[in-house]
Amino acid sequence: IAKYAIDICKETKQNELAYSIAEKGKMNDILIQLLIEDKKDYDTAIESLKSEKNILVQFELLIKFGEVFIDNCPEKFKSTAKEILLHFINIKNDKEIIVGNKELNMAVKKIKYEEILKVFISEKMEKIYEDFLDFIIENDKKCRGEILHRKIEMLLKHYTTSTEPLQKKKYNEGILNIIKTKKNQIKLDKNYLMLLFKTNSFSDGIIILSEIMEDKEELLEIYKETKNFEKIIQLCDTYGNSDTNIYIQSLYYFIDIYNKEEKESELIEYYINILLNKIYQKEMMSSILILEISKKLKNKIKFKIIKTF
Repeated sequence: IAKYAIDICKETKQNELAYSIAEKGKMNDILIQLLIEDKKDYDTAIESLKSEKNILVQFELLIKFGEVFIDNCPEKFKSTAKEILLHFINIKNDKEIIVGNKELNMAVKKIKYEEILKVFISEKMEKIYEDFLDFIIENDKKCRGEILHRKIEMLLKHYTTSTEPLQKKKYNEGILNIIKTKKNQIKLDKNYLMLLFKTNSFSDGIIILSEIMEDKEELLEIYKETKNFEKIIQLCDTYGNSDTNIYIQSLYYFIDIYNKEEKESELIEYYINILLNKIYQKEMMSSILILEISKKLKNKIKFKIIKTF
């Protein structure tokens, strides 16, 4: 009946009466709309938003009118939105409050931070979007992995577009700190992040994720591409006992580049000998098989290997 009366009032241009009915009936959705559309009174509209007792309805209003508030009273809206978010976070993470309370239980299940963040998704509001991301992450230690993904995406965007070395370093460290934090690792979708890092050629992230996921094949390929010889040896030491094949793959890699490159031949020869000795000591293959593999090497180091084995 009240909504019908308000519609009649609006049609007959009795806006003050419509406002009075909405206010007395605590119909905050209609009240805020009237305050915005007819009175352009954004401050009072935000106060009506704050006064809503049902937290789920409050979030729905926050999302519905968020863009209008951002355009007309950004600072007041941001502080109000953060107050509402903090109130929700405190409720969400306090089991004693929500146990037995169906209304709050439903709110906790239905409210998604991502829906609020969509209010700030446009390019002109990128800084506000990041500000709210940081606010959620800082205040809700139990936030879902999707929020951490959004933060990583933003940092990666800045990293790939920045041309200033110190800024790039800052964004790089920001990403790595998130994925290195043990508590975060449980929540992160590592396969999604791996795809994200590979798409953006973010090698540091690929390496750290591969280490976390214990993806030795991926790590070996990365170390081969970057010619990180020490890391290859470390990888063999870490995973070689459970997967002897990694020693063999590494050995063939060193043999291959030894035969192709003259400049680093002494250094590569050093690593070949390290691997061969480790393989022999761990009894992964016989001396005869090692000598057979040595046939692939250039003549100048064959004698050294034959002499050893």
